[in-house]
Amino acid sequence: DLKKEVDVLIKSGVKIEKVIVSPMTRTLQTAWGTFGGHNIPFQACHLITEYSDAPCNYGTRKSQIEPQWPQVDFGVVPEIWWNEDESDVTITLRAKRFREWLFQAA
Repeated sequence: DLKKEVDVLIKSGVKIEKVIVSPMTRTLQTAWGTFGGHNIPFQACHLITEYSDAPCNYGTRKSQIEPQWPQVDFGVVPEIWWNEDESDVTITLRAKRFREWLFQAA
């Protein structure tokens, strides 16, 4: 189980500085289930979501999801953060923006 593996790594001295997670409910659940319980900050970032090719891959408004996850920083997530008309070009641009954001945040 992944949580047990993470627990062993942290107990062995591995330092996890931050968990960056998509604001999709299922990814928040997985990240918290894996890393929750440790003193690790969580940062939601809308730039690392899935390809929005179907309604099940669309997100939830920030104002609706943020109160459900008070332990996660949603500071960089816009109110409506998913793109219902994604293409290969927009995905490539989103990945580039994420890399730029990640290195600025480091």
